[in-house]
Amino acid sequence: MTLEIHDQYLPEKQLQLLQFLREFYQKNGAMPRLNAITEELGASNKAALDLIDAFEKKGRLRRDGDV
Repeated sequence: MTLEIHDQYLPEKQLQLLQFLREFYQKNGAMPRLNAITEELGASNKAALDLIDAFEKKGRLRRDGDV
């Protein structure tokens, strides 16, 4: 995944997701699995996927490969 975000314009949950993705990637060199995202956000799979989809639709996140 590639992140291109302007943080100040994001709703709170999207900002929380972005911060988690950045920190996780910096620490692990890879993006987290869905279960790690849902645990971090305290959200359902659908809610987490909706946030990811919103980033994709805005052109701010891109999935590579089979993700």
